[in-house]
Amino acid sequence: MRIDGNRRDVMGMDGPRRDKRGAEPVRDHIICVAADSSVLSALQQQLGEWLGESYALDAVGSLPSALQLFDDLQRLGESVALVLVEHDLLGGSGPAARRGVGDSGVSLLIEAHQRFPIAGKVLLIDPEAHDHTEAVAHGVRHAGLSSYLHQPYPALQLRLTV
Repeated sequence: MRIDGNRRDVMGMDGPRRDKRGAEPVRDHIICVAADSSVLSALQQQLGEWLGESYALDAVGSLPSALQLFDDLQRLGESVALVLVEHDLLGGSGPAARRGVGDSGVSLLIEAHQRFPIAGKVLLIDPEAHDHTEAVAHGVRHAGLSSYLHQPYPALQLRLTV
């Protein structure tokens, strides 16, 4: 599911960035990936309210969908500003497994880092998970992890992190 707020100019030093034809203003993407639909819905709502007019918000609920989105954005030459991923992603089979990406959010962030190295990366973790400390450390070392948030996170904490 793609959330796309009203198109408005994103101002840079020389005015709004434009697409290759010079017609449409270009907005960087924020990608949200969560298997838990309530987490995905909350991210969409909160980020849409704060950033929906300045960024193209993309929300997907599985690892294969995220990889397909990465492929599409790369093919189109789109810029990604931020990738937020839930630590516990389900569905590590299919395209992800064939490409050597595991079923964890950290594995997906590693893939995102390889494709979009300057994008910020945020890991959403369940504090009850037994391996979250190791996941954060692995994300910092291998995925350029910018930050992490414990779920459930207060809206203000998400806003300050983003």
